[in-house]
Amino acid sequence: MNVYPFIEAERVARVGSVHRACILLKVSRAAYYRWSSAGLSARSLKDAELLTEILAAHKASRGTYGAPRITKALRQRGRRVSCKRVARLMRQRGIVGRARRRAKRTTIADPAAAKTADLLQRDFTPAAHEPDKVWCGDISYVRTWEGWSYLATVIDLSSRRIVGMAMADHLRTSLVSEALAMAIAQRRPAPGLVFHSDRGCQYTARDFRELLARHRITQSLSRPGQCSRQRRRRELLRDAQGGAPLPRRLADTRCRKAGGLRVHRGLLQPAADALLAGLPHAGRV
Repeated sequence: MNVYPFIEAERVARVGSVHRACILLKVSRAAYYRWSSAGLSARSLKDAELLTEILAAHKASRGTYGAPRITKALRQRGRRVSCKRVARLMRQRGIVGRARRRAKRTTIADPAAAKTADLLQRDFTPAAHEPDKVWCGDISYVRTWEGWSYLATVIDLSSRRIVGMAMADHLRTSLVSEALAMAIAQRRPAPGLVFHSDRGCQYTARDFRELLARHRITQSLSRPGQCSRQRRRRELLRDAQGGAPLPRRLADTRCRKAGGLRVHRGLLQPAADALLAGLPHAGRV
């Protein structure tokens, strides 16, 4: 490690003497003064020139390129440079690229589940359904300080309101069963209700189908590869009374990361309780 730049910075800032810095770092003052009078080496000058080109390529990519793609862009311009050298200069300057976040898969179909027809045929328009006649269920996920939290919701397609929800740190069948049980207790639907969802193993499990059968609810499953949402999750999560959309992120501003704010599980539960406190009963839209 070259300690001479550190001694130079200490000398320029006048926070310490060269003599004391050389003693602490166990280098000779003669070697430091010889280094400071010699100036930058040819290698350092070339690195500075290359760093200017790296910054230009990184800015042209809107801050998305990492070392491999910046190296490729420089080579296309006729600049012969190795990827390791580019990575070293980027690391020294604190330049980083952006990578796509790994997708979180929550829909895992059960190949042994009984086949169920798609009764909606992708018709999710509110005008096509009456209140408490067709419900739609899905599972979302939220990244928290404690790990992933999973939110199961039940939405009335006629009013686009959440009629039931449940949150847990797992993806077992009990998560969707609790959301459906809450919806049934809130709305008390008449027999013949259609419940539509994807073909995730939670919705095709025996316990969940027994819950549907006890309340005489007909199940409808989308075809493989389709999504049961008609709009973005943020547009479907609406207040039961005023119809105002929920905040996109319920977060503690003390925790900030490159991907945005991370949500704490305890902050979302009070909002869910306040939402369900105003849910209308059966017969009200």
